[in-house]
Amino acid sequence: MSPKIRVAPRISVTKLAEFLDATPTRRRTIVLDAKFPPDFKSLRYRVPREVTTAAICASDSTDLRELFDAGRRQLTSRRARSRWDAQDIESSLLALQRSLQLLGERPFAGLEATRGPNFRPKLVIESVQVSVRPDVLLAGPKGAGGVLLYFSKNSPLTPLSAQYAAVLLCEHLRRVTDRVAPQYCAVIDVFDQTITYAPRAYMRRRREVAEACREIVMRWDNP
Repeated sequence: MSPKIRVAPRISVTKLAEFLDATPTRRRTIVLDAKFPPDFKSLRYRVPREVTTAAICASDSTDLRELFDAGRRQLTSRRARSRWDAQDIESSLLALQRSLQLLGERPFAGLEATRGPNFRPKLVIESVQVSVRPDVLLAGPKGAGGVLLYFSKNSPLTPLSAQYAAVLLCEHLRRVTDRVAPQYCAVIDVFDQTITYAPRAYMRRRREVAEACREIVMRWDNP
């Protein structure tokens, strides 16, 4: 079977954010992985993502421990059918623990939070399609925003790449509404237990993103 090849430049928001703070060698690898994706990609952290999203959207009176306990029971009652499945259960249980610790202080209290839609148009920057799918949409007195959840046990986002991801989230939401508030655009690195918000003044970051996308276009046919 011939490998899958993407003809047009396409990349996920977190991989573009990583690209922006990567070494030249790592940048080349990111482009290769984006152009030649695996035929099948297993979805890790499904339960922690669902539970964390529900916790952010829950009312301030909701007992978050009950939500996370239900998630833990769902995982521990699942029988591992493979080594991959066993690893996912173990890592997902740890992710639930980290997420509860992070959300226990209710960082989005006072904001209206709803689940992000299953499908949103891709953000196109310099002919690169950037896949951005907010897990949560936020609304407050200063405007609209959203939350991106990032799960990686061994590859945390750097502070700079997390900031780039938050900026890209802002840019994505600006295609939908002109009332985007950068302080409501957040990236949560669950395992690193960090919440990074988009800077209020980020024109320089936008220019750097555009330049990175131009580089991806140039590398796409000559990786």
